[in-house]
Amino acid sequence: MRALVASVAVLVLAGCSGSSSGSAAVQPGPSSSAPACTRLLNKVPATLLGLKHADSAARGATAWGEHAGHTIVLRCGVTPPTATTSPCITTDDVDWIFDETGTAYVFTTFGREPAVEVSVPKSISREQAPGAMAALAGAVKPLPQGRHCTDLDDVPSSS
Repeated sequence: MRALVASVAVLVLAGCSGSSSGSAAVQPGPSSSAPACTRLLNKVPATLLGLKHADSAARGATAWGEHAGHTIVLRCGVTPPTATTSPCITTDDVDWIFDETGTAYVFTTFGREPAVEVSVPKSISREQAPGAMAALAGAVKPLPQGRHCTDLDDVPSSS
């Protein structure tokens, strides 16, 4: 499933890369019509990591940037991740699962529904990419949270 999400993110970025009109083609998540997604999209910043907000015709999605290989894509209403051993990054009380594809750093909220996925192209450095999570925390934080990331050291042993 995570491979499918990563593959979709790559396809989403490929679809955005040809945009020259300020409009990005983005695939909506399965729960993208949730009212919480609409509220989230109304709170996203006008710029993200120095890229200007671009229009998206997709429900529950938006993007920043217009140039091939340099577009950040946010999709709200994606399938929530389940328990994973992938790294978890907590930024301003928002847990994000981190994955990496050949072309993007993919961050997906953990424990929040609807879930949010942000794909940051590798044209942005690995050190800068988590800055997008910090900039988006204010918009994401109001989403209902049911779980938190847990460090394996915090899980009681069964012995």
